[in-house]
Amino acid sequence: MTSEQPCFTVVQDDGAEVLSSQELRNALEKGSDEVKIDTLRRIIVATLNGNDQPAALMPIIQFVLPSKNKQLKKLLHFYWEVCRKKDDQGKLKQEMILVCNAIRNDLVGKDRLLLVWILRVEAYSNTQMSIFVAQPFDSSKKLRSQNFSNRLSQPAGHVWWASSDTAISYIHLHQKQEHRHSYVRKNAVLAILTIYQSFEHLIPDAPELIQTFITTESDTTCKRNAFVFLINVAPSKAVEYTLTVYDQIGSFDELMQLVIIELIRKDCKTESTHKASDFPKWIRLIFELLNVSSHVVKYDAAMTLTTLTQNPAAVKAAATAFAELVAKESDNNVKLIALDRIETLHSKHEHVLDGLAMDILGVLTSTDMEVRRKAVKIALSMVTSRNVQDVVLFLKKQLTKTLEQEYEKNVEYRQLLIQSIHVCAIRFSEVAASVVHAMMEFLSDSSNSAAVDVIAFVREVVEKFPNLRQSIVEKLLATIPEIKSGKVYRGALWIVGEYCSQPSDIEDAFVQIRKAIGEIPILAAEQRLLDAAGGDAQPEEPLIKTGGAPKVLEDGTYATETALSSAAAARLEAVKKASKPPLRGTLHSMITSSH
Repeated sequence: MTSEQPCFTVVQDDGAEVLSSQELRNALEKGSDEVKIDTLRRIIVATLNGNDQPAALMPIIQFVLPSKNKQLKKLLHFYWEVCRKKDDQGKLKQEMILVCNAIRNDLVGKDRLLLVWILRVEAYSNTQMSIFVAQPFDSSKKLRSQNFSNRLSQPAGHVWWASSDTAISYIHLHQKQEHRHSYVRKNAVLAILTIYQSFEHLIPDAPELIQTFITTESDTTCKRNAFVFLINVAPSKAVEYTLTVYDQIGSFDELMQLVIIELIRKDCKTESTHKASDFPKWIRLIFELLNVSSHVVKYDAAMTLTTLTQNPAAVKAAATAFAELVAKESDNNVKLIALDRIETLHSKHEHVLDGLAMDILGVLTSTDMEVRRKAVKIALSMVTSRNVQDVVLFLKKQLTKTLEQEYEKNVEYRQLLIQSIHVCAIRFSEVAASVVHAMMEFLSDSSNSAAVDVIAFVREVVEKFPNLRQSIVEKLLATIPEIKSGKVYRGALWIVGEYCSQPSDIEDAFVQIRKAIGEIPILAAEQRLLDAAGGDAQPEEPLIKTGGAPKVLEDGTYATETALSSAAAARLEAVKKASKPPLRGTLHSMITSSH
C-alpha cells in the first residue's frame, strides 16, 4: 500500500527556486520574521500541491512556534491544517504533542485576536489563504484528529479545550474580564459545534450548555451562532427555544430571523410528533416575517411559504412580498429574480394573482429596460376584464410621460408601451375605443418603429371593430399631413382606401392626400422651383474655386485640397432643401434613394 497522500488542492506557485531541506531549516532558524513568513508560505504551497515536507516539521516547531509575530502565528495555523499529523501506522506523531501544548498556551493567553483566530481555524471548514499565496484556495484538511482533540482536552490551568469546563469558559466569557468580547464567544460556539459533530463523546453536554447560553446571551451574532448549533445538533431544543420567544421574533435581528426560517423549513420536512401542532404556528410566523423591513428576510420567508403550503391566501401573500421587493429594491438583478418568482407562481396559480397586475406595473418606474419588459410581460398575463381599464389607463399615462419627460431609452420604452396597449385593446374590445384615438396621436412620432407599431394597431382595430371605422378614418385623414414615415403612410393610405365608403369621406380623402402631396405634376413643379432659384440652367458652367488647404496623402506626399462647386449644383441643392408637403417629401426621398 502506497504511503503517498492525495493532493486535494493545487495552488499556483510563484515559480521560485525550490529550497532544499537544509536551506529551509537555515531560513527558519536564522531568518528574520519576514524570511520565516516567506519560507513557511513556500512549505504550505508545496504541501498543498502534494510535495510534503516532513523534515520541516521539527524546525517549524523549534523556531517558528515560539514566535510572537501575529502574521506568522496565523500562517502557522494554516500549516497545522495541511501538514501530516499521523505517521505511517496511522498514529498521531509525537511532535504534535508539542503543537497541542503551544495551542493550549495560546488559548489561555491574553491575546484575544490570537484566541479568535484559533477558534475560527477549528470552527470553519473553508479557510482561505489569499493573503499568503498567489491565488486563494480552500483548505480541506482540518485539525480534526481524535487523538489531536484528546491532547487538547487535557487540562491546562483553568481551561479545557473540549470539555464542559471549556464550554463554560469560552461561552460565558462575560464572567471573566479577559474574555468579555462577543467576537470571541461567537467563534467559540462554532468551534464547539465542529468538535461536537466530529467527536460527540468529548463534550456530550454541549446541547444543554448551548441552550443555556442562548437564553442568557445578549449579542445577536452569538445568539445566531448558538441557534445554528441547536438546529444542527438538537433541533427539538431549537424548536423549544423558538416557541418560548415566539412573540418577539418579529423584532429580532435579521440574522436571527433567517436561521429561524431555516429551522421552520427543516422542521416541516421531518416527521416529528409535534409537527401537526406546530405547523399552524410556523405558518403564522412566516406571515409575520413577510412584513419585516429586511428584504433578505422577506424574500426567504416568501420562498419558504410557497414550499410549505399552496393555499391561495399564502400564495398571494408570497407574491405580494415579491412585488414589494421589486418595487423597493434598487438592485436590478434582485428585481429580475423576484419577477421570475412571481411569474413561476402565476403559472401555477393563474387567477389567484390577477389582482397584482397594478402592483407589478409600478416597477415601470425603473430605468432598466429588461426589468420593464419582464414586468409588462407578467402584468399583461394577469389582465382580466376587471382590471383592464386600470391597466390601460396606467399605460396611457406612462405613454404620455414619454412625451413630456426624457427617459433613458425613451423611444424603446414608448414602443414597449404602445405594444402593450395594443395587446390589451385587441383582447378586450371595451377598451379599444378609449385608446385608439389616443394612440393615433403617435402616428407623427419621429421614431419610425413606434409609429409603425401604432399604424399596425390602428389597422387591426379598424378591421376587428366595424363600429369604430368611421371615427378612425376621420381621425386618420386629419393626421395624414403630420405623418413622417413612409411605412406609416403606406398603412394609412391602405386603411383610407379600404374603408372610405361614403362619397363625402372619399372627397375628404382626396383633399387631404392632395394637400400632403402638394402641387402636381411633381416634375413640372420641381422645375419651376429650380428656375425660380436661379434662372435657366446652363449646360456647362465654369467651376468656381472656393478655397484650398494643404493635405497629406496616403503615400506621404502633399497635395492641395480644392473645393469646387457650380452655381447649378448650388441651385439644385437649394431646391432639395426647400420645404415640401410631407407626402411629397417622402416620395421624393424614396425616388432619390432608389436611384
